[in-house]
Amino acid sequence: MVEITTESYFFKQVNEKEASLIGTFRMLSPLGRVIAPTLALIILFFGSLQSLFAIYGIIILSGIFFAFRLVDTR
Repeated sequence: MVEITTESYFFKQVNEKEASLIGTFRMLSPLGRVIAPTLALIILFFGSLQSLFAIYGIIILSGIFFAFRLVDTR
């Protein structure tokens, strides 16, 4: 559900002239699937599972700021 709503919102905001932006959008999802486990490995090497949970919690909660800035596209 999240992927579908993310893509529909993105494609409502861009047009065909922004092909490079569409390519970048397509590449960011696989990049996130590489960066997140790498970051978790680094945090677990230097910290604990509780610190990993706290750091990811802060990252997720910071998304609230960006979610409230979204404009309805109806």
